[in-house]
Amino acid sequence: MARVVVVREAESARDTAKKLIGIGHEPLLLPLEVVVRLESAAPVGDWTGFVVTSAKAVERLAEVFSDDTRPVFAVGEASAEAARAVGLVHVIAGEGTATSLPSLVRSAFGATARPNLLYAAGRNRSGSLEKAFEACDIAFGIWEVYDIAPLMPDLAFAQSTLSRAPVDAVLILSRGQAEAYGRLVARLDEASLGWPLKAQPHLLCLSERIAAALPVDLTYRAKISTSPSLASLFEWIP
Repeated sequence: MARVVVVREAESARDTAKKLIGIGHEPLLLPLEVVVRLESAAPVGDWTGFVVTSAKAVERLAEVFSDDTRPVFAVGEASAEAARAVGLVHVIAGEGTATSLPSLVRSAFGATARPNLLYAAGRNRSGSLEKAFEACDIAFGIWEVYDIAPLMPDLAFAQSTLSRAPVDAVLILSRGQAEAYGRLVARLDEASLGWPLKAQPHLLCLSERIAAALPVDLTYRAKISTSPSLASLFEWIP
């Protein structure tokens, strides 16, 4: 059994913890980020469907477009399940990457159709979906419905969470989490409380882009997932 630190925002961290327990590991919840809901109005447009790349976007989408039968294209099964759970009716799941969505959209509407999609998005994002849609000449609008803000935990709480036994791995699922983890390590070192992490746990990163956001002196501990999914990342748990 490995001890795995989860630094996602609290609600997502609890879901990840259940999955870790299910495969025999001990999760340590240490959120380094918080979700901030954005209250901007949905852009007006002749939208033929919607897109979500995160479960964090589906609640706002369902509030404004309840009982809407236009298709909702979700980047993967997790966001698709979240969309169905809040009552969105016509949900189509992608393969887990933004680059897979254009072909999914073309398949749903037909090769000659001109879809115009509303993308319910986070404020900080990679831009890969926008680039994929532009490359395939798919029209879209962006509606920012949430943001992810960094959260620095109380250092005594962080030390207590990490010090009961050696930490084996830390899950790093975004660039923001990578940066926040680096700040936490620096703060613990400054306060002479860094000893819980001196064993240098494996830093399990969902992509090379995410690993690149770690401080340089921590990148040698990074392990990169072979595909952008938690299941794939879990394979690196020692």
